[in-house]
Amino acid sequence: MIKTPSLIDPGASAGDLTRDLTAAARSTDAGQRDLALHLADLRERGLCELLGWASTTQYAAVQFELGARRAQRLLVVGEALHRLPALDAALRAGVLTWTRVELLASVVTPAVESAWLEVATTVTLSELRHRVAVARRGRPPSRRRPRGPVPGRTVRGELPPAAWETWERARTQLEVESGAPVSDAEMMTRLAARALTSSCAGPGSTS
Repeated sequence: MIKTPSLIDPGASAGDLTRDLTAAARSTDAGQRDLALHLADLRERGLCELLGWASTTQYAAVQFELGARRAQRLLVVGEALHRLPALDAALRAGVLTWTRVELLASVVTPAVESAWLEVATTVTLSELRHRVAVARRGRPPSRRRPRGPVPGRTVRGELPPAAWETWERARTQLEVESGAPVSDAEMMTRLAARALTSSCAGPGSTS
């Protein structure tokens, strides 16, 4: 059996490992940025349609096996970075992580870029998530520290008949397990929790 060489030096200190992991994370962020910017450029120029794809989202989802949702998120961030040079510079310099930039892309416009950049570089990720969740696009961030729970989000979607039947069968099973009615919101929460548990268990898990 051929063993894959480890990238980790067994004698490396915690500081060395942290430095290497930071470099790896920044490299990943740089790759995300490049992909997002290129996809946004393709959409702006309409090149994917010329190649026979229905949309840039479809092209990215299929060609790079990203999935439609992630492809759309990359496009949103890529288009935002084209409009927000300071945000892009902070990402390139490692001042902001991709995770923070992805959050900011949904609310930041050129008029409020500097205000949001100041906040994003000084608060924790959890607080930034909260501030973005209660913010309105194009408005500066609140100067007050957010309090209380993050407001709920409305999720809408249309399921084809076969998928709806599967949904209802899953609901029935959950209701049998809990002994109480299960709402759509609770359905999504429970299914998401199960998906995360399965993901954490790793491939081949029987749990």
